[in-house]
Amino acid sequence: MKRFLKKNMFLIVGSFIFIILAVFLYFLLFCSKTFYTQVDNTGVEVRNDTTMKYQYTLQMYDRNGLSKRIKFKTSRILREGAYLKVKYYNISGVNIWEEVAFEEIPKKIRDVYKG
Repeated sequence: MKRFLKKNMFLIVGSFIFIILAVFLYFLLFCSKTFYTQVDNTGVEVRNDTTMKYQYTLQMYDRNGLSKRIKFKTSRILREGAYLKVKYYNISGVNIWEEVAFEEIPKKIRDVYKG
């Protein structure tokens, strides 16, 4: 048994490190968190990028009502006052967003926007 471990130690340690890195990268790249926000065009930044001309920095809320300021880029100005459902990834930030009806937002967040 000792001989087997000694001979294959590099393979065992390498496999262990690979598994840890794979799990870590999975959570960083593929696990997203959903946030909700309301569009406010007063703070939109115009960028010189040809594809994504506008950058928004908006206060967003997760389904538990916890808030976070998040930046994301768009190719067009968004409709003032529209409600958005946003997918936020740890590494790449916002990749997916869609306009949703007020009724589609979780109740805790609707209470924030009602005042």
